[in-house]
This record gives sequence, C-alpha cells and structure tokens, in this order.
Amino acid sequence: MGLTINQNIMALMAGNNLMRSYSALSKSVNKLSSGLRINSSADDAAGLAIRELMRSDVAVLNQGIRNANDAVSMLQTMDGAASVIDEKLIRMKELAEQAATGTYSTSQRSIMNDEFAAMRDEIERIAQATDFNGVKMLNGSATAAAVAQTVYVTGEGAATASATEVWTLAAAEASAAEGSAFVTAFTQYTSGSAFTISYTTASGSAGSASLTITSTVTITAVLTSINALSPTTGFTAAYSSATGIVTFTATVAGDSDMTVAFAGDGSYAGTVATEGVDAAAAAPVEATSAFVTGFTQFASGDTLTLSYTTHDGTPGSASMSSALTASTTVSAVVAWINGQTATTGLTAVYSASDGRITFTDTTTGLSSADADLTGGATYSGTADVTGADAVENTIKIHFGTGNDSAEDYYYVNKQDMTANGLGLSGLSIATQAGAQGALVTIDSAITQKDTARAHFGAMMNRLQNTVSNLTIQAENVQAAESQISDVDVAFEMTNFINLQIKSQAAVAMLAQANMLPQLAMSLIGG
Repeated sequence: MGLTINQNIMALMAGNNLMRSYSALSKSVNKLSSGLRINSSADDAAGLAIRELMRSDVAVLNQGIRNANDAVSMLQTMDGAASVIDEKLIRMKELAEQAATGTYSTSQRSIMNDEFAAMRDEIERIAQATDFNGVKMLNGSATAAAVAQTVYVTGEGAATASATEVWTLAAAEASAAEGSAFVTAFTQYTSGSAFTISYTTASGSAGSASLTITSTVTITAVLTSINALSPTTGFTAAYSSATGIVTFTATVAGDSDMTVAFAGDGSYAGTVATEGVDAAAAAPVEATSAFVTGFTQFASGDTLTLSYTTHDGTPGSASMSSALTASTTVSAVVAWINGQTATTGLTAVYSASDGRITFTDTTTGLSSADADLTGGATYSGTADVTGADAVENTIKIHFGTGNDSAEDYYYVNKQDMTANGLGLSGLSIATQAGAQGALVTIDSAITQKDTARAHFGAMMNRLQNTVSNLTIQAENVQAAESQISDVDVAFEMTNFINLQIKSQAAVAMLAQANMLPQLAMSLIGG
C-alpha cells in the first residue's frame, strides 16, 4: 500500500471496525440493561414470535387460575349456605318427630308448627339471598331447560306455493273503494302519468310494463294489470281501502329475491325490495315411506352427507355407508343422523304432519352450530342452528387457553334448595298425621341437599386439582419462555468486555491512522 495524502485507507478500515464493534457493544448494553436476549424482532424474529405466544399462554393460564380459584370461592360460599340449610332441616325433622307422637295436644302442635314454618321460611330466604358476585346457585331460578332452536330441511316437489311474507308500497293519503280513481286514492300519481312497473324475478330475470293513468282509471284496473303479470313477476297486488295501502305478496315457493319498482313520470318513484319467501313444506309423508319420495331434493343414488360445525367451532362431516335408494326410509335417515349426536351435538326428529326433519342443538351452554345435508349434485342445502339457548342450571368455569370442551372448561350445576325445590312448601306438622308424613318428606329433602353438597365438594376438589395443574403448566411455560427470551448474563458480560476492548483498540488505532498522512508531509518538507 502506497503512502498517499488523498485517501487514508488505514483510517477508513479502523473507522469501519470501530463502527461494527460499537454497534455490537450497543446491542450488548441493551441486552444487559433489559435482561432480555430479544429486545426487537431484528434480534430473533422466530424467537420473538414464539415468545409472544408463550407470554399470552402464561397470561391466560394465570387468569385461568384466578377463574378456577373464584369458582372454588363461589362453591365454598354455596356449601357454607347449604350447611346452614342442613341445620334447619335437622331442626325441622326434630320438630316433626316431636309432633308425630300422640302425647301432645293440638295447640301444642300448633306452637311446634310455628317454629317449623319459621325454619322453612329461613331455608327459602337463604336459598334466595345467597350469591357470589351476583350469581345465585341455590334458588333454582333457571332450572327450566330452554327451548332449543330448530331448522328444517323440506321437500319441494309436492309443495303448494304459500306466501309467508308481504311487502307494502306506501300508505295513500286518502282511503277509497277499489272502484275509485287511482289518482284520487294515490295522490303521488297524476292524470296522464305513465305508470310503470319494473321487476326482477326470483330467477333474476328483469322486465317492465306500463299503463297510462287518467282520471277515470280505477284502482281495480291498475291491480288487474299488475296481477296479470303474476306468472312472470312472481307476486300479486291487493288493495286495502281501510288503510289505503297496496300490498305485494310473493307467490313463488322457495328462497327468492325479487324487486318491484314504480314510477309515475316525475311525480313519484319508489322501489320495494323483497328478501324471499320461505319454501313451502312438502306434502306430509309417513315416517316409513321412502326418503327420496318425501324429500324430492334427494334422488336415488345420492350419497347423503351430514356436514356440521360444533358449538366450539370444530368442523366435521359424516356420510351414509350406502347411497340412497328408492327403499331408503325416512326413519333410517333420521336414525343415522342421531347416531352422530355425540359428535355433532345435533339431533333430528321427523314430523309426519308437516313432512319436516327438524334439527335441534342439544349442547348445554351457549353454543352455535350448523348442519348441512347434501345429496350429490341433486340437492345442497344448509340448515343453520344458531345455538340452543343455554340450559341455565349450569355455570361454565373457563380456565384453559382455548375453547375445547374436553380441555378448557367444564360446568358446575346450580341447585334448587328453596322450600319448593326441597319439597317443603305447604308442609305442616299442625296435625299428628301431617307430622308423620313430614318425616318422610324431610328425609328426601336432606338426601337432595346432601347430593347437592356432594356435587359442590367434588367440583371444589376438581377445581383445586385444576389450579395445581394450571400452576405447574404456567410455571413450565414461563421457564420455556425464559430460555428463549432472557439473556445469559455471564455469557453476555463476556461478550460485552470483548466488544469493549475491541472498541477501545479501534479508537486507539483510528487515532494512529489519522496521523499517518503526516509522514508524507515530512518527506515533502524534507
């Protein structure tokens, strides 16, 4: 390398080395000061992605632990209240035993019955008043199962078109008989207007028709003109003199989308959009008849497939082992569908009265599911089940990182410990016979209460085991996240010192390199 004065190559090399060492030293300082090996995605993109997922799991697991502990606290509260109810039941049985003997008078039994009734009322109060964070578990307020939502797969071959939805244009400003002039009843239109009806049918075909309106054109005439188009448009019109409204009714069976628009020169223009008429039900068929006869969407030779999505979002499908034939019965198809209930959460019931197969979501708790029945290319229809209402006698305890019923949650049953729920309503020991009968009833109440407390105890133990498992899981995930994310201080300090020495050496050599051009000056000056 020659001795030059235009370029100081040695200084450039020293400067580049200093820049690299100093940049690495800066990263090392960042790691040591934060305690993290990964401070940005540039440090380790894959490691950052894994770390964030683990951090989210740790946060969710810790919240799941709190959820489970809250559930334990709730159950302890309910069990404590049930123990007080236990005391009242024991006292009630003691009083019933006392009143059951023949050595007491009617007035004495009446006194005993007063305390007996007070104990029963206290049981009712405890059951109604006991709650945890506003959640009541002893009052049986929602033990009735909700009605499940249903969906239908219906036949069309034997259907009679039946409009179930109507659409209305607008109210007139004056009522009039059907024989009255159209322009009188509907003041949006004037004599001489070219009344035009434009439409789009269920199949998507567009068309229009016009009628010139004069002062003598009646409402009946206009409706007659509109209804004459019904075979093409798929809807009819009717006038109500009571409301002054022209109502349009779809006549096409099956899901359809239609529109009808009206214009009377510049005086009025309006559009009525239709969303479709529900398909009319097939003619009823007996449960023992052929499936392909009762449900004409399906044909002999089709392979019937049930596709479904469960309440937790898991998709699946199942197909009949053999294709449909003319002899395949409705009952056989329903039996096959119900054979999948444990997996799908859906059951099917056939009604011979209306020719429908009804799907019901049987999943306990808030749920959303759907079922699709397909038969080759002949029919493909969706039966959506938006979810049965929650059966309100359970409380869902969620603690996992997902929403899998087998892993992430389970249910705790509510109990009915009210006087009515325990069978104590109307119970009296005012008579000897009543007291003797009360002994049996109170025994049943005590058994029911003990069963409820056993459920509470079992669920408390299960939840405590869940907490232990979640704690270990969170600890292990946290340890794994630490291995990926945290900096090894001993290793990084060694690296820091190495980079610090390199930076110091680079600074020293850069200073020396900056002095080298002066050697050339000494030669020139010499």
